[in-house]
Amino acid sequence: MKGLSAGINMNKKESIRNHAIKVIAREGFYRAKVKDIAEEAGIAAGTVYLYFSSKEDILDYIFLVEHQRRADFVNRLYIKNTPIDIVIESFIKFNYDCFREEPETANVLYRELITVSSLKNQKSKSVMGEVYKSFYKILKQEKENGKIREDIDIEVMSPLIINFLRNSSYNILAQYKSVDYEHMKENLKRLVLHGIMK
Repeated sequence: MKGLSAGINMNKKESIRNHAIKVIAREGFYRAKVKDIAEEAGIAAGTVYLYFSSKEDILDYIFLVEHQRRADFVNRLYIKNTPIDIVIESFIKFNYDCFREEPETANVLYRELITVSSLKNQKSKSVMGEVYKSFYKILKQEKENGKIREDIDIEVMSPLIINFLRNSSYNILAQYKSVDYEHMKENLKRLVLHGIMK
């Protein structure tokens, strides 16, 4: 019975997150209110507080879930010993597909990145660190195999490349309604690879 209760709680928490994305995408974080999120979800505002301590906590959770998706994805690529060119291409496609399929989520992630970065006790930040670590391991492996230039500081470049690719996907989808995806993907991939490869 305890497992069933945990599943119901997680479903409710996810429901609140999904409805919060809609409200924040529509209103912006600062204009959105917990009562608006509760109304969107069809629950009492007090129920929201059973799962989240504040509106900031909800925003952090939205980012935490999205960062965890990316951490899991990049870690799978690392475990499979995926070559760097395929990693770059796959990460571009992963972000582009996520944002194309979930435009409201893309809107929140793009518009509220600075807001979430300023939060105290930010849980999502440590998960994004996992993305950087996995990508660092991939770059390190490729550098040891002689594919990455010796003068490239992979510790510095890991988060820069990940953020560049992620933010480029946000920007392209937000700015350009009709984009040749294959052309965009090739250009981003080439830009990164020409900068780091031998």
